[in-house]
Amino acid sequence: MSGTILSLPPRAATAPKGWKAIAYDQARDVRARSALTALAAFARTGLIGGLVIGMAQGACLAWGYRSDMGWRLWADILSYAGAVHGLLWGAYGAAVGLAWGVIAAVSRRAYERVLPGAFAFGLVVAGISAFVLWSMAAASGFSLAVGLQLAWCVIMTAYWLVTGALGYLAACYLTKSRFGRHASRLGRYASGPALAILLICLAIQWVERPRLMAATTRWKDAGYCMPPARDPRPNVLFVVLDTLRADRLGCYGYTRPTTPRLDAFAKDALVFETCVSPAVWTLPSHASMFTGLFPSEHGADHGHTWLDDEFVTMAERLKQAGYQTGIISNNLWVSSRFNMTQGFEFEQHTPPWALYRPRGNSVSQFAYRVLHPAGALGKWLGAIVSEDSGAKYTNQFAAKWLDGRDRQRPFFLFINYLEPHDPYRPHLPHREVFMDADDVDLSYRRYANKDVQFSLLKRDCCSSSELRMMSDLYDGEVRMLDDYVGELLELFAERAPLNDTLVIIAADHGENLGEHHMMSHHSCAYDTLCHVPLIIRYPKRVQPGRTARLVQLTDLLPTVIDAANGRPLPTSSTFGRSLLPPPETIPPSEAAQDAGSDDPAGPRPSDRPAVVELMSPWHDGLDQAQLADRSFNREPYEKVLRAIRLGPWKYTLAEDGRKELYNLSEDPCETDNRVMRDRAVADDLDRQLGQWLERRRAYTGDASSKGQRRLDDDTRNRLRDLGYLQ
Repeated sequence: MSGTILSLPPRAATAPKGWKAIAYDQARDVRARSALTALAAFARTGLIGGLVIGMAQGACLAWGYRSDMGWRLWADILSYAGAVHGLLWGAYGAAVGLAWGVIAAVSRRAYERVLPGAFAFGLVVAGISAFVLWSMAAASGFSLAVGLQLAWCVIMTAYWLVTGALGYLAACYLTKSRFGRHASRLGRYASGPALAILLICLAIQWVERPRLMAATTRWKDAGYCMPPARDPRPNVLFVVLDTLRADRLGCYGYTRPTTPRLDAFAKDALVFETCVSPAVWTLPSHASMFTGLFPSEHGADHGHTWLDDEFVTMAERLKQAGYQTGIISNNLWVSSRFNMTQGFEFEQHTPPWALYRPRGNSVSQFAYRVLHPAGALGKWLGAIVSEDSGAKYTNQFAAKWLDGRDRQRPFFLFINYLEPHDPYRPHLPHREVFMDADDVDLSYRRYANKDVQFSLLKRDCCSSSELRMMSDLYDGEVRMLDDYVGELLELFAERAPLNDTLVIIAADHGENLGEHHMMSHHSCAYDTLCHVPLIIRYPKRVQPGRTARLVQLTDLLPTVIDAANGRPLPTSSTFGRSLLPPPETIPPSEAAQDAGSDDPAGPRPSDRPAVVELMSPWHDGLDQAQLADRSFNREPYEKVLRAIRLGPWKYTLAEDGRKELYNLSEDPCETDNRVMRDRAVADDLDRQLGQWLERRRAYTGDASSKGQRRLDDDTRNRLRDLGYLQ
């Protein structure tokens, strides 16, 4: 990788007339060749070094997950790392080589005294090591690194100079040895293959680039479904779309094209128009879906962040019945770290944090965490380093698991997609569906999470245009999620008998997008968080259609057990009921509770209320708010909050006595509190809530904050990125 020392030929003592002109021309030609040699040496060193370092870094990170890495995942990780490192360091070397070439063209001595390959090697080593160190500091939350502060720039410049000098001295020593001479020739010969590898990396990234997928409905094609399995029991595919509010789906009345593929699937399934989540964030909501219990019954919440072993989960029931069970989760709250995977034989958390934030290489991580949030490079940098929250890899892992499953047993596969969870980072094609060009550019450069200031401190720190942009980004995330869910249904239909499968698609909670001066999902029980989509497809028992029946996510455990056994069976759920109509084997006299009902979900049970519970506060957010404003009163946010819904009415009661009452049929946005005008309705719902509390089985374990489990750095970084920690 080093160049040859070039010098002018010695001038003869008795030079003929005109020799000065000839010597000048020769010197000019030599300096020009020196400049080109320097440029080539630096660019070649940067390209080769960048490819080697980038792909080695990606390979080292991915090696720990090699048992789960398919060839597409390997190709994506290595090609992305090789491309960004190779391009950056090749350009870096070319820029330095150009500058040094200018110096060499002007001054012979400067070029004679510096080996260009050695100098290139030193500077490339310095640049790469500085970026790696810088990105590591930024990823760990080191404030000087994240903010590009002057002190950190001085530190990194000094580090760059010292590392460059050491690299140069080492290269000078090597170039004088036999090894150095061979390495120099190897560097020249390797430049061609390195350029070819770079082009291959770019081609792979082009093929794997984010794009809008077609709104196909291949799962409805009868010829596309596999023959039925030998075991008469149905497979179960349970998909949770994390943080998806119901009013952002086309099949729930939204007019923007956010969910064309889910809408097509919903036409072949049963849509529950009024499904209520029992909790407003991930951990308690999933615990309720898995156990059929409410947060005050299972105890998993902010103050007690795990599910106790005493509770029997959906996966445990199915595993005991002979099902093969697997979980692929993108949200760390739904993982073994919080004891949420009881009963699952296979557990995969995707994407591995080290690989995907962003795609496991220091250059992109630096650009994303340091340059991108500051808006230094705007749209193009944001488009290059943006990524989904794991849906792409989720589908690859799901296909691999389905291919390798035991085909003699029915299976239960649970998948959690993290889109459209905050922070909202849809791909460029998905942004362009809902934004014009100017807004797309601004969305990369200006989007920032202001949850604590806006939601808790009630500061008007977001303009109407920023709130609109946040809503557009959320819609882009939903459209991106829709693409991946449609892809999942297609690959599932290729590998399993879909008509013999119970498919459940639901959300764990919704999201505030500025309504009620709130962002994210905490501290309230409005329908922006509580009203969630629920779509069920099971041709053997469920007819396509729509139902306005008031249901809850706690009904899903009895539903799955009913499908797996062919009839309803007792479960640990206090209030949950199966959502499937009675099988034909059950006499109508035993099944009918509401004769004459034409509901596609079967006979309608007697009206029962839906309840939402917020048992413990978002402590970290409250701490941040109090640090920002010492006058902040956190007491109202630390009280237990419950909401009960029956018919069109929704009544909310806080532990400190605050009350709200809304008629959702007339006021779906919950802006008109009628608790004083409709006292009789409020008193009746208050009484029913009291009866509900008497019937529930209150959690008796340690639900205090002392029970918090220690989180490792990787988990804390992931939860901080999701906004749960500050």
